[in-house]
Amino acid sequence: MKFGNLSLGKKLISAFLLVGIIPFSILGITALNNASTALEDQSFNQLEAVREIKKAQMEDYLAKTQHDMEVLRETVATLRQDAMSKLEAVRDNKANGLQAYLNVVKSQILTFAKSQAVVHGMEKMDIAFHDIEKGVTESAANADMRRMATYYEDEFNPQFVEQNKHSADLATMMDIQPIAKVLQTRYIRDNPNPLGSKEVMDAASDGSHYSELHAEYHPVVRQFLAEFGYYDIFFVNDDGDVVYSVFKELDYATNLFKGPYADTGFAEAARLGNDLADGEVAITDMALYSPSYNAPASFISTPIYNGDKRLGNLVFQIPLDKITGVMSERAGLGESGETYLVGEDHLMRSDSYLDPVGHSVVESFRHPETGRATTDAVVDALAGNTKSTVIID
Repeated sequence: MKFGNLSLGKKLISAFLLVGIIPFSILGITALNNASTALEDQSFNQLEAVREIKKAQMEDYLAKTQHDMEVLRETVATLRQDAMSKLEAVRDNKANGLQAYLNVVKSQILTFAKSQAVVHGMEKMDIAFHDIEKGVTESAANADMRRMATYYEDEFNPQFVEQNKHSADLATMMDIQPIAKVLQTRYIRDNPNPLGSKEVMDAASDGSHYSELHAEYHPVVRQFLAEFGYYDIFFVNDDGDVVYSVFKELDYATNLFKGPYADTGFAEAARLGNDLADGEVAITDMALYSPSYNAPASFISTPIYNGDKRLGNLVFQIPLDKITGVMSERAGLGESGETYLVGEDHLMRSDSYLDPVGHSVVESFRHPETGRATTDAVVDALAGNTKSTVIID
């Protein structure tokens, strides 16, 4: 039906409806738009509020984190300082322990040098030693040496090769004075005890006055050595003759000033001993020593006096394990810490706890190309610096 065909009443009603609906529509649209704007503003306000809350939370978190980091840094610094202090205490304890051990060795050699066994033994055995020397002919000495050579070649050298992977310089070692050829044959070659146990025999059965004296004094000196754990003990006269030794290694009866061991630490200890006054001691650094199968050896010497009469020198060969024992004490080091001694040549003077194979004293000296200690700490310490620091080992 067309609008023009409607009656006037209907047209008026329609007109009134349009006039009423249009404003309401406009009001509705306006209200909806205002509501949408209000909701949008409210949402933005809420987001801004959330943003400020999150910002405040983040700032608070960062502030707390920064404070925690400061506390952690201070804690780490404190723990590090505590660790350094403990290590310094361990270092000082090791130094004191080592000095205490050397003081004990010094005290023992000085005390033993005053004992009747050493004073009378040195005096009497030196005379008896020279009595045998005077009666030795070159032919008799060479005959003994031919027999003694079998000991060098068949007993000593195989053990030397096993430990060093090469032969000893036997020609040099056997180039010894006649009295040494005789006494080594009697006390080593003809000794019924096996290699490494020659000290068990109290005396050779040659009927000599020297052997009578040896039977008298040897058990006393041997007992002292066993009680205090020395490697060997020697009587050396002022001419450098090794008049007596406990273990009868191949330095026995040789001359330290003219024989094959003139350039060893043993000879150095004897020379230094000749210049000492009564009550003084001299100690030598470790060095390879062929009579002890090329193991490193260190010696300490002191003069022997009978009243004002000088008789010679008492010499101890210091055992390696005693120094390592002091340095290997584990207190305060945990599972991965260690302390060790190193010489100016960067060679070990005590065994490494962490590398006991490659950096033991013996392996360090026998294989210096791989056994030297060259860490930054070692280099710094050998340069004379004393400090605590962290390095990469």
